[in-house]
Amino acid sequence: MNQSKNLSAPRAGGWTLNTGAWSCVRIAAAAMVAVVMATLTPQAMAGVFTLDFETPATGSTVVNGTVLNSPLGTITFNGPFGTTGGNPLPSTVLSFNDIGGYVYLRFGFAVDSISGVWGDRGFGTMQIEGLDISNNIVGYFFFAGAGGANDSGSFSFNPSADIYTLRIADTSHNFGELDNIVITTSVPGGAGLAACGLLGLIRRRRR
Repeated sequence: MNQSKNLSAPRAGGWTLNTGAWSCVRIAAAAMVAVVMATLTPQAMAGVFTLDFETPATGSTVVNGTVLNSPLGTITFNGPFGTTGGNPLPSTVLSFNDIGGYVYLRFGFAVDSISGVWGDRGFGTMQIEGLDISNNIVGYFFFAGAGGANDSGSFSFNPSADIYTLRIADTSHNFGELDNIVITTSVPGGAGLAACGLLGLIRRRRR
């Protein structure tokens, strides 16, 4: 009994799918791409990671010299800091003072935007800077405390130039804190990369 097969003549590497079968594969792949792309949020397409310092994967065990392997790429921590319970912030934070110099977060990838929350103990001054690949300041935040009260707030940088370093200091030598640092890049997340891979397969077979 004759049966049709979706196989062409064997090549050196074995059997290959014929043109009709590849058409079916392309249609199925295109449908999968359409479904994935339709369900992706802007964050999934952009690539977003949050340092909340609550787990090892999000920074709870970092020390001076730690290279954290995030889903977006490496983040290197340098400076006089620790991860402790916050005061005035309510959770585990990156805590520091300026006696030993600046605290640096160095990104092994281009950061499109970055934001977070900060806290400072009375009379402190919080300074946060975003630096580009040439160490030029492309984002700047400064707050001078007054009256001895604990202060807190947020910062956000979305410059035209990519950020590669976050430089932080409590310039009055009091204690400062950072938490919930949200890092955004233009690198697709895992689902976005899968969709791009399927799309590349489709285009390659059309050539």
